Amino acid sequence: MTQLRITLGVTGGVAAYKAAELVRRLQQDDFSVQVVMTRGAREFVTPLTFAALIVATNVILVLLIIRPVRRLAHVANQVSTGQLEGAELPVRGKDEIAELTASFNRLFTSLAKAMRLLE
Repeated sequence: MTQLRITLGVTGGVAAYKAAELVRRLQQDDFSVQVVMTRGAREFVTPLTFAALIVATNVILVLLIIRPVRRLAHVANQVSTGQLEGAELPVRGKDEIAELTASFNRLFTSLAKAMRLLE
């Protein structure tokens, strides 16, 4: 799926503060946001504010999505080579990643049972 790109123009005024929150929410919904600011907007919020939001969003993305998916892929590769010991992963939270991990654990359990029946 292609990530939608949005260019947000921020002008002077108190609403410039709301723009930072808008950028954060758009990024949470997987939009790519580029911010263009007028001089007046820079009097209320700095470009650093928006840069910090982008960095924070990326850190959250890595911690909550990318790292757990990589861990799952690593263990799935181990299982595909027959290394079944220690393949079960801890399920953390109740989000989609946790649901995927729980599904993998059920698959691993079924595979381990099938392997034992074949022995």
